[in-house]
Amino acid sequence: MKDKKFLSVSEAAEYLGVSRATMYRYLQEKTIPAIKLRGNTWKISVKYLESLENDMKK
Repeated sequence: MKDKKFLSVSEAAEYLGVSRATMYRYLQEKTIPAIKLRGNTWKISVKYLESLENDMKK
């Protein structure tokens, strides 16, 4: 994942250990910031997910 700057919804869900449905709920609630491209394609920042993971470890 280090070589990517953005992840798909499926990749981000796997990274966080949650279901795709939960990830979509986070996106709709704006709990996790993301970029919505044309259609229903979402991209989530790897840096944000890493910082979220680091905050959870504290």
